[in-house]
Amino acid sequence: MIWADDRFGDDFCCHCNKSINLKTALWVEVVDGGNSVCVPGTGDKDDDGYMGWFPIGSTCQNKFKGFCARVPV
Repeated sequence: MIWADDRFGDDFCCHCNKSINLKTALWVEVVDGGNSVCVPGTGDKDDDGYMGWFPIGSTCQNKFKGFCARVPV
């Protein structure tokens, strides 16, 4: 999985680094040390590879269909 690494924060898509609107952004739950995403709400927070929730922009949402949630679960 390729993630943006230039800028960090809730104002940028975690995948492409474009500026996003948090009011319309979806979120993905990143697991396996950043190697994959899981179905929302199924990530094991006690797993060492659990990364948490990150915002994703509207263009990148199409790459993660079925793995996005309106707000972190």
